[in-house]
Amino acid sequence: MPHLNRNIFKVYLYSVFEMMLFTVSILLPFFVSIGLKTSDVFLIQAIFAITVAVFEIPSGYIADLIGRKKILIISELVAIIGFGIYSQANGFAAVAFAEILLAISYSLYSGVKEAIIYDSLLLLEEQSTYQQKTGTAGSIGFFSEGVTCIAGGFLAAISLRLPFYAQLISTVIALIIILTFVEPTRSRPHEEHVENFKRALFGIFLKDKRMLWSSLLFATISSITFCSVWFSQIMYQEKHLPVAWFGILFAIGSFAVALGSIISHRLQKKMPEWAQYIMIMAIVVIGCLGMNIPAIWAVAFTLLPRMAWGILTPLSLTVANRMIDSDLRVTVLSIRNMVDRLMYVALAPLMSFVTDKYSLPAALSTSMVILVAFGGVALWKTNRSGALTGVKA
Repeated sequence: MPHLNRNIFKVYLYSVFEMMLFTVSILLPFFVSIGLKTSDVFLIQAIFAITVAVFEIPSGYIADLIGRKKILIISELVAIIGFGIYSQANGFAAVAFAEILLAISYSLYSGVKEAIIYDSLLLLEEQSTYQQKTGTAGSIGFFSEGVTCIAGGFLAAISLRLPFYAQLISTVIALIIILTFVEPTRSRPHEEHVENFKRALFGIFLKDKRMLWSSLLFATISSITFCSVWFSQIMYQEKHLPVAWFGILFAIGSFAVALGSIISHRLQKKMPEWAQYIMIMAIVVIGCLGMNIPAIWAVAFTLLPRMAWGILTPLSLTVANRMIDSDLRVTVLSIRNMVDRLMYVALAPLMSFVTDKYSLPAALSTSMVILVAFGGVALWKTNRSGALTGVKA
């Protein structure tokens, strides 16, 4: 099945353009340029998060029902419209509408690329290489993200709208690549849609303690690493770093994620999965401890949680995918992503309160306690459930 082998390469190429983020490092100056206030910015972020939350699970089921290639095509078409509106936006309403479309697009492709890789490898009888393949796709994507974050800053120096035009072009190219994908042959969900949802949510996700606890473990570590990205922004401000460095450091952070993705499959060959999770949590804790150091070089420690997240993603997807049937793979992965999102929604306000009420070091300490305590319990439960395996051959 050489066409399926080519699928993997096409996913790598798609990752390059999917993860191009010309706009992310210049959004705040752009918002200011069109007259938005700080309160508007937070409201826009809330609109994006709520939209993703609403569409995450239904979009996953639709992907399983109509096909992964079709849902990716729809996702990119919606994104093209969203970035097109963004490039011409001159006020809150246009930006909010664009963000809703981009949130829908994000929900549509969430988990789909990973499912295509796994199902392709399953037919090739090479699923044991999944952690390596998805790690490579992730590293390629995050390297692309880092480069384009820097490029977006240079484009914005010419015009704040240029990054959006560049984003629009990269999205069109991503759509062209998707059109060349080959949908892996698999079983499809039967027509009893309510029963399918019940099977995905109750039969697979909640009843199977392996899936439940491994998802809670992933959500705990992932949420803390995302909080640490927010902590790093506060740290940059407290250390009075020039704003220009924010984009560069964000890019270096993306390279750190790429590095973590690259080494993930190497760890798979040398360490049992429970040990990999312990190592990931230890890296995050060391990063949070290092961010408390008053010296300027402590900025380097902000890269450790990003690298840990790069290692975590391929590992956790490997654990999850081997427990899911192909007919509902994206649906269950979407439920898993929803748990991650809800965990972050619960933790982010707490971290914000502790930071504002007390200090950044207090928030970092709180995050470490949560990671070690709840993450430790989740890891123990996950390992005890039989979800984790030993060293791969």
